[in-house]
Amino acid sequence: MSVSEGFTQTIVESFTEHGILFNRSWILGRDGRAIQVMFVREMHERDNSDSAPLQELEDAFTFTWSGAGVNYHSPVALQDETEPAAPCPFIEGGMCFSDGSDYRAKKLVGEWLEFGCNDDIIWAAAEEEYRKQFGEDGDSR
Repeated sequence: MSVSEGFTQTIVESFTEHGILFNRSWILGRDGRAIQVMFVREMHERDNSDSAPLQELEDAFTFTWSGAGVNYHSPVALQDETEPAAPCPFIEGGMCFSDGSDYRAKKLVGEWLEFGCNDDIIWAAAEEEYRKQFGEDGDSR
């Protein structure tokens, strides 16, 4: 499934110094506004009491994805924000108002994993959130 015409789609990934992917964001933008869906990888220490000395970080930990947030980024306040957020890489001009919740992201991460890490799941949810936050045509509510 692709998103509706006029949207930009960007995926931003961050890695640890050891080259392990630890953060992934999907950014859906249009008309100077954006929705960001962010997942992070949590590290869980393995029980290595019986093993030889660990050579790699992956040997010491297991990693699971967790939903961190579904956030909007807008050049105008949509709720009770009084100050724009710090410089924003998702909004032209750099400053934005931003808010969101991890609740939707925590549900989305399960769907994403269930369907083989299919990004179409995320893009569809991001477009739905965009329309919820900014209206069908992108006009802020």
